[in-house]
Amino acid sequence: MKNMKNKLKIMKFIVISILILLIIFFPYVEKFIQGLIKSFEPRGIMLSFVDAYGNPINDARIYIEIDGISPPILNEYLVRVYLGFASGTIILDLNNANFSRVVHAWVNFFKSKGDEKGYEVGLLISTWVIDNNDNVIAYKDETVTYNPFEILKGEKIIHTVTISIEKTIIRKQPVEASCGPTFYWEIYQPFSYSKYGKIPLLTVYNDLLTSGTLETSISIDVSYKSIFGISIGYGVDIISKVYSGQTPSISVTIEGSSIEGYFYYYDGHYVGPYRTFWTWINGTISHLHEREVKYCTLTGAKSYTGNERILDYISSVDAIDTNTGKKIIGGDEIFTGSPNYIINAYYYSLKGFIKYGPYYLEVNDYRTWRALINTSGQMSINLGIALPVGAMIALTLESLGVPETYLILIAGLTASIYQYSTTSIEVGGGIKNWGNSVSDGPYSPVNIYENIYMYATSYTYNDGKIPSLLVISM
Repeated sequence: MKNMKNKLKIMKFIVISILILLIIFFPYVEKFIQGLIKSFEPRGIMLSFVDAYGNPINDARIYIEIDGISPPILNEYLVRVYLGFASGTIILDLNNANFSRVVHAWVNFFKSKGDEKGYEVGLLISTWVIDNNDNVIAYKDETVTYNPFEILKGEKIIHTVTISIEKTIIRKQPVEASCGPTFYWEIYQPFSYSKYGKIPLLTVYNDLLTSGTLETSISIDVSYKSIFGISIGYGVDIISKVYSGQTPSISVTIEGSSIEGYFYYYDGHYVGPYRTFWTWINGTISHLHEREVKYCTLTGAKSYTGNERILDYISSVDAIDTNTGKKIIGGDEIFTGSPNYIINAYYYSLKGFIKYGPYYLEVNDYRTWRALINTSGQMSINLGIALPVGAMIALTLESLGVPETYLILIAGLTASIYQYSTTSIEVGGGIKNWGNSVSDGPYSPVNIYENIYMYATSYTYNDGKIPSLLVISM
């Protein structure tokens, strides 16, 4: 009996001890279990594909090409990280050798700039929907962005690609026997180029001696997420038309983004009579011309379909971390005279742009860029501000002997930068007419109203023409 009581005491002691230990260590045990469970969860980027109603596309095959925008240190335009059919969710993680390569390259690029946080960079997703008769019934381009540092930490991104069969891009359909086709894009090197340098953001020219002093500014607010939009042009047989002396045509759209992040930038200056002020950001611009390739799985034959795609985008931007946020690196210049040297150095031709105006600015009046853009009725604030990638690349391609027909075609193609607030697209800054109350430069200002002219891209994008802050006051 006594032994039984002792055993009960011991058991009671053990149970109480276990309970006490569980109470003390429960948070750590719970954290360990959660970490163990999380270690088995998929990480990286998960992509799924649905129709316009949110349903899986079951009555057709979905063929996918995914290309990662690469940092300058790789000396590649894009890195292909996936090519194949999507039978369910596609997972891109560090077990994918090419995805891992581009992620680590971005991290090394950022660290070489003294940046330990980075920003979001883009993956371009090209989707072909192929029916049972081997016809492409839908096609779509879009992007998903990720931060390379966060991917290395195990971040999980879930992204759904929605494809509308009714609203697909008009395409050339090859007529031939069924061959089990797949597709991919191939870069046409003679029409493609990438370069680092100054990217014009705002240029203001006060072009008369009899004029008031203007004050102008441009701002990117760290409170809003900045998006660098990709310009995509679609056409048929562009290359053959260029070399045969014909004038090709393209349809254009701003689709997705190459860079996203919470950046800030501000610059501004007084601009006296017959003076020019301009400001720029530092970064790498890219222009790609691609041809669609059809590969027949039954025969092994490859052929060009005639469908071609042009991409213009900002592939990297210089930025540093500060106490306020990520500051974009750029610069400015103010000088007496016209902006001809800027236009000659950064624009192949202003034929790629249309001048709108005049917009009247009385003495002491201030107009935001948003107000001026909305006044035009043609330019779209929803597309942000144009960055003249096509015009800049055309200058380089001209020196490489590319035909003029192609240079004129791409001169008006622009990437864009815009910011989302909770209710609208934000474009910071504006222009004010100070009359003779402020002086700048060698010529005396006068009290007189100003006629403001703004340039915009000649192409009509999603819902209008993208405004370029190339501004002339007369």
